[in-house]
Amino acid sequence: MSKKEQILREILNIYKIQAIDLSIMYKIEFGDDVIAEIKRLQDLLEEEERQTNSQLHAKRELELAGWFSEEGMYGGMIGEAVMELMEVFSSQGHSGGSAPIVAGLFQKLANFEPLIGITGNDEEWSDISDWDDSYSYQNNRCSGIFKEGKDGKPYYIHAIVKRDQNGSCWSGMAWLSEEDYKSGDRSKMVGKRGYIKSFPFTPKTFYIDVRDVEVADGDWESFVVDPSQLDEVWEYYDKE
Repeated sequence: MSKKEQILREILNIYKIQAIDLSIMYKIEFGDDVIAEIKRLQDLLEEEERQTNSQLHAKRELELAGWFSEEGMYGGMIGEAVMELMEVFSSQGHSGGSAPIVAGLFQKLANFEPLIGITGNDEEWSDISDWDDSYSYQNNRCSGIFKEGKDGKPYYIHAIVKRDQNGSCWSGMAWLSEEDYKSGDRSKMVGKRGYIKSFPFTPKTFYIDVRDVEVADGDWESFVVDPSQLDEVWEYYDKE
């Protein structure tokens, strides 16, 4: 509470007490509207106190970005949802040190990301072969990690993301060179998987620049712009 808000609250409280005392001592009948107005002003002050700087910042930015607009995405519900989270966050009274720690942890957990390295232990794996023929086991701490068979080599399906000349990102196949494309050998293409070298493992995504080319009418292929970008990928992951 600021000094100004504290003074205003004290003044309003004095007025309210004096009004009640006067009505008792001198049998002056103040209208209910007077007492109600004083209470309304007190409630406004209390609400203003609850609106911390972080909440006010969040509301302003969300308004500027149009997240409260009924014509926007999800009809403004996203903005309201974020403000509910900000209210809880603000009520916890974080310091400048704890606030970014809590925010960072929340972001990771809300995105279903692990906080510490994946161990690869048996209890981390869920057998999904009954409903997905593509994979046998999925890691239950990081949903992007799979292995084919109980003793299969685990891999991360978000290891490589392609970024085209327009800035669009996607996980697909790309050719390393025009020569590879002409050979038609799709085994030479770069996919999205990175095989895990060892545990404990921390998921990491690498962005590789590609160029989309129309090789025939309506037929587009992607080519890696700089194959050396893959060097750090294969330092972190195995190719297979």
